[in-house]
Amino acid sequence: MSTKVEKIVEFKIHRYDPENKRCYISTYKVPIRKGTTLLDAFNYIKDNLDETLTFRHSCRMGICGSCGVNVNGKPMLACYTQVLDLETDSLEVAPLSNMPVIKDLVVDIQPFFDTFKKIKTFLIKPEAELTKLVEFTQSPLDLKKYWDLTLCTKCSICYSACPAAIDERFLGPSTLTANYRFILDSRDEGLDERLKPTADNIWLCTSCNSCTLFCPKLVECSNAIVEERSLVVESGIIPRTVKDVLESVFKYHNPMGTHQSKRMEWAKDLNVKTFPTVTKADVLYFVCCSTAFDIRTQEIAKAMAEIFDRMSVNYATLGIEEWCCGDHMLRMGEKGLFEELATHNIEMFKKFNMEKIVTLSPHCYNTFKNDKPYVDEKLNVQHYTQFLTEAIQNDRIKPSKPLNKRVAYHD
Repeated sequence: MSTKVEKIVEFKIHRYDPENKRCYISTYKVPIRKGTTLLDAFNYIKDNLDETLTFRHSCRMGICGSCGVNVNGKPMLACYTQVLDLETDSLEVAPLSNMPVIKDLVVDIQPFFDTFKKIKTFLIKPEAELTKLVEFTQSPLDLKKYWDLTLCTKCSICYSACPAAIDERFLGPSTLTANYRFILDSRDEGLDERLKPTADNIWLCTSCNSCTLFCPKLVECSNAIVEERSLVVESGIIPRTVKDVLESVFKYHNPMGTHQSKRMEWAKDLNVKTFPTVTKADVLYFVCCSTAFDIRTQEIAKAMAEIFDRMSVNYATLGIEEWCCGDHMLRMGEKGLFEELATHNIEMFKKFNMEKIVTLSPHCYNTFKNDKPYVDEKLNVQHYTQFLTEAIQNDRIKPSKPLNKRVAYHD
């Protein structure tokens, strides 16, 4: 670590006094050098400013997984994170979420570890096989299939980041990933037994990808859960609500349970051009199922159409030939249905001559940009927020009045 102090960083640390059941925030000024980690800063505070500050740590090398904290709303390992890399002069530090706080930054990780008791974290084989004095061998190729999933250090950061963990039924990203690791293991023979504890709760995962984004070991938890769902779907042990969605998409090409002939009803009072009446436009407006069918969100579809009109954008929609993008089907594990939807939409895109596709839904945008077979088509896709930002920057549209407020939106 360098001896030169680069800057002074303010640490606002959430505290909890269990004796008096009092929550409060303590603020400290900490000198930061190149190489100073969050854990170094905590130790500096404890050694020099406040010996009562309580936090958990052990290996200091990102191996034990015991020093997880929330920093400016994001979970991370204190020993793994250098303060200068956070590029800020003020840090708000809080204990990890979704677990009871014991004191200050120390949480009770027992609820996290209890989820592992619901699965078998060992090879499942017939008793007769286990009595044989032979080694269960495995090829390097088979080992490679699940090796990356074994890198989890049980730091509980994914559990803290997971919005579904508030439901006690949910096993959590780390546990479901560990379960899938054994499913992939060529030596294991317990597929049916491994799927049973996941069948009623794996659907609680929202596929937000937070577990993967924040994992310090880069374990692909989100993908593992999707693949595990595929196996659950194949087994047929899925809840009625999931069956209803899958059947609706298979029958109507949308998850709303509404006949495809009603897809353009949102635009009945607007002059919106549709395929096949129109086969060429600068912008292909991909409306999305929820904004097309749900009366609560149809106003969004109308508003975007009106903005196109005010900008004199040459746009059109696929009309009733617009099928669900399939994002939710893919995340739910129904890969065959996703491929059917994607094949149809790609066929329509090829029949329509456009410069770009503008989507309302972030899910449509994401799947067009990142999921095969869409990604193979190298589609020019923008989310409507990107389209509007670009239009404002190029002075194609201007806000009608100033808004002197900080604005956040949930899409």
